[in-house]
Amino acid sequence: MILTTYLDESGTHAESPVLIMGGIVGRSEQWVDYDRKWARLCKKHVFECFHSKELKDGDGEFKNWSVWSKQRLIRDLDKHQNKNSMFRFVTVVSKQEFQEHYKTGALPKKFQLDSVYGMCFRLSLAFTLELVERSVGLDGNEFNFIVENGAKGAGACPEIVSQIKKHVPELREVLGTCVLKEKCDLPGLQGADAVSYSGYRQEREGEESELMDFDPDWDLDKARKILKANSPVFRSYAKPEILRDMKDNLFTLEEKRRLFGAKAFGVRK
Repeated sequence: MILTTYLDESGTHAESPVLIMGGIVGRSEQWVDYDRKWARLCKKHVFECFHSKELKDGDGEFKNWSVWSKQRLIRDLDKHQNKNSMFRFVTVVSKQEFQEHYKTGALPKKFQLDSVYGMCFRLSLAFTLELVERSVGLDGNEFNFIVENGAKGAGACPEIVSQIKKHVPELREVLGTCVLKEKCDLPGLQGADAVSYSGYRQEREGEESELMDFDPDWDLDKARKILKANSPVFRSYAKPEILRDMKDNLFTLEEKRRLFGAKAFGVRK
């Protein structure tokens, strides 16, 4: 089974205390239906490229739209995403906690630390694999990632996937590609924009949302029953201990490389 995750971000501007990455995950056949039905959505509501912020502010294509027209589009868009994807999620990273628990202190010598954007992507990738693993298993599945092009730090995403494939052997067979694409070219990225911006508004303004903090005991079937949604929307927060663990993993990997090199050259440790 080939699974593709579309990812878009919110909160990259300096004034934002959090960085959000919104994702939509689906099987290949789901994305065929998703794109076809998205075209119907565009025709029905008369727009070409969806941007959540433009819709909220009444800018661009959505200039002079009534509140009723905006609400109608949001309702239809959510129905569409719920019917034509496996699950959705937002990854939340506090920029202050990222600095305190990941960027400060001792640094690995051989591995470069992630940017806050790179960390958000790495955690989004990990969340996707974890939820699918506990729901249907990883064997026989391939995971591809499509990230919106243009944001500062987005270029690191393909490099992170390559790094994981190189240093985590058990994931080499399941991780596929990671590419950067323009939002207006792909309905999946426009849908991810809606997920990301909704999560951002919730974090910043406390708006009501269907986002649910991820329960470690859940798989997809359980989440669907509890949330009464075909495509549940999860919130995955990067707690300080997670950020510290991510940094510690680099030191562990560095030590493994050192010991392997010593062994290869016949040096006893």
